[in-house]
Amino acid sequence: MRDVVRAYHLLATLGTAGEIYNVASGHDVAIREIATQLVSRLAPEVRLLVDSTLLRPSEVPVARGSYEKLNNATGWSPLIPLHVSLEDVIDDVVARPARRIDISRQVGNMNKSPAKYILLGPLALNY
Repeated sequence: MRDVVRAYHLLATLGTAGEIYNVASGHDVAIREIATQLVSRLAPEVRLLVDSTLLRPSEVPVARGSYEKLNNATGWSPLIPLHVSLEDVIDDVVARPARRIDISRQVGNMNKSPAKYILLGPLALNY
């Protein structure tokens, strides 16, 4: 996240107008990995489920962006690992309990009472 802001700043000052740049780490990360890290710290009672009916046969199994063009234009490369940024977000959420959102009031039970689900594309959180 901070790496993205730094990339945008460098592009605003050093990038070429009209060019397209990827702001990426060069590593693929599964949404499930991100969700698992967030859930394990913020809501360990939540189970992650995959709803196979939401998977598309044309789904790209792996997408990895290259930041080579951005690096050549600005010298940018990622400095902060994703897990560090996620931990920082988690720490901020935990430190500010008044800002936490009660998701139980925002989602229905998807006709599968009594569990509640949150759908994130093909990934569902069950709590």
